[in-house]
Amino acid sequence: MSRIFMSYWKPATATAEARTKRLSHASSNQFGRVEDGDTVWLVTVRSGSLELIGKIEVESVYDQEDAAERLEMAAHDLRDDSHHLIATDGGLAPVWLDIHELEPRIRFISTTGKDRLDLSGGRVANQLQTMRELTPESAEILEEAFQANYQEPSDEDEEEEEEPGEICPFCDAFNNWGEMNTCEHHIGVVFDGSQLDSDIANSLQIVLCSLAEKMDQIEAMGKKQLLTKSAADKKTVRLVLENGNSDFNDINTLTSLFDIREGEMTVQGEGMLGGSACSLFSADPGELESMAKDLERIDALFPSDPA
Repeated sequence: MSRIFMSYWKPATATAEARTKRLSHASSNQFGRVEDGDTVWLVTVRSGSLELIGKIEVESVYDQEDAAERLEMAAHDLRDDSHHLIATDGGLAPVWLDIHELEPRIRFISTTGKDRLDLSGGRVANQLQTMRELTPESAEILEEAFQANYQEPSDEDEEEEEEPGEICPFCDAFNNWGEMNTCEHHIGVVFDGSQLDSDIANSLQIVLCSLAEKMDQIEAMGKKQLLTKSAADKKTVRLVLENGNSDFNDINTLTSLFDIREGEMTVQGEGMLGGSACSLFSADPGELESMAKDLERIDALFPSDPA
């Protein structure tokens, strides 16, 4: 007799894995209990709400090597998990459905009495770290919600290429900078590890170059005292003192001062943007904007063409 399970995906994993037109494959070290013919409902938690990603009706369970052969992929392109599920008939489309209101009705088969979720305190993810088997009644509840919201992809949708992009390391949002679809933490794109295309970083660089030309004046006026009085942030003082007399290296300096991370996906640019490129994310872009304004105020203290 087939069984029905609920398995949890981290938000970043869910966003990355479920951007496909169909949920044809899933993997986990916890899928050891899953057998051919079983069903696995995939869920995640975002903003405190339980979300139903979709389901996989399992045709076969493979190890990594056999799954790669079945999917006609290299084994290293798959997650390094012990069990890989292949969906029946190419899989179903994801639904991305908020099922927060259904949570009180969901029950699991349990011998310890822990047969339900508790959404209080944002602890849902912890309760689903282990795959759970659903009761038949709970499976029917999910199936009803799924069928009411499911849309089969059209032939035209199936032919579209998967949208390239990556997940923000701070908020788990999907970013596609080529289509200008980015989250608030995305501050620019790095080309070949050094050339940064970023409005915020570019404004910092322009002001720092100006200050570098005026460093003799800053030295003569007592730069430390002036900067301490004029700058709102100690990081601004450090930025000027360490980079005012030299070429400003956007990437190295910014990453040393702020919580900034490069994206994991590398894209090959074309034409004027040739070479490898990746996104740059900041935990607090507003902090960079404040520094740019701080530097502009300092720069304004000196004449552009001193006598």
